[in-house]
Amino acid sequence: VGGDSAGGGLAAALCLAATQAGDPAAGAILISPMLDLTASDPTYADNAACDTLFSRGTVLDAAGLYLQGHDVSDPLVSPLFADPVQFSRALVLVGGKEVLLGEVLAFSRKLALAGRDVTLHVAGGMGHVWPMMSPDTAEAAEALDMIAGFVAAIQHG
Repeated sequence: VGGDSAGGGLAAALCLAATQAGDPAAGAILISPMLDLTASDPTYADNAACDTLFSRGTVLDAAGLYLQGHDVSDPLVSPLFADPVQFSRALVLVGGKEVLLGEVLAFSRKLALAGRDVTLHVAGGMGHVWPMMSPDTAEAAEALDMIAGFVAAIQHG
């Protein structure tokens, strides 16, 4: 399962739902995933000047439209709040300059501390979904190589 940005959060939620249904995903590729619709991490403020695609306000506005009063801390909409043992192995990629950095670090840390198989890659100096937004960079090529390696590892057991 894979996704980027809001789709990365949905991919994480799908992994959680699949595990709860007794059919866990083989793995998740999460690129700049939105994992906490409370938008409470300090990196929203810390990286605001260098991340022009997102802000705390836009995430909160989107969450309000999407949730229509549903609990924002429900793990199926904010996977950061899920029990980490319910997640599949994951490759998590995030740009060092994006506002989502803090929640991605927190999510990856939770998975690691729970003994889950997680690979975190922070691309220093990169912004939100850099493999798509800056495809001609060495950082994008590195991300694609990591994704290919992750998929190959799953296919080979």
